[in-house]
Amino acid sequence: MLSWSVIEYRAKYEAAGELSHVKDIIKWGTDYFLKTFNHTMDTINTLLHRKTIYLRIIVGVGDASEGSLSPNDLYCWMRPEDIDYPQAVTECHSCSDLVAEMATAVASASIVFKDNKAYTQKLVHGAKILFIFARGGAWLYYATGNSSYLKFATTTGLAKHAGAFWGGPYYGVLSWDNKLTVA
Repeated sequence: MLSWSVIEYRAKYEAAGELSHVKDIIKWGTDYFLKTFNHTMDTINTLLHRKTIYLRIIVGVGDASEGSLSPNDLYCWMRPEDIDYPQAVTECHSCSDLVAEMATAVASASIVFKDNKAYTQKLVHGAKILFIFARGGAWLYYATGNSSYLKFATTTGLAKHAGAFWGGPYYGVLSWDNKLTVA
């Protein structure tokens, strides 16, 4: 989302003198993502991730440790750099929702960093690998111009799976589990 805002409002960030700052923030996140898998390979089948609140609550992975005297992510909401207790890191072999979000973030960040060709190529390659793992086409099409990504992102099957044909009150609403509106 932050990369998207820079893509859309780059001139505003420049006028406010914040473009360099926001790019540093985006780079911090994308560098972290690239460290969670071997981004130099052509395919991956494993991703390392922290068991975060998102995964505990939405996916039901991990232990919230209610009543525990030990700190955990539910009771210690703070900046990651201030956390001084152990954080679980696990391997993920079927976390396509997480990986699709990462592919989107990395591909959109590659557009933000188009003035840094080497970093952009690194991000696009990482996004392609993540796409293969999870499939995340619209932003990869935008980042690369490769129409096969657009074709995948606009297939009837994908729209049907996202609930595009049944309408409903939430169709077209951007949320954690529906990014079709952005595509």
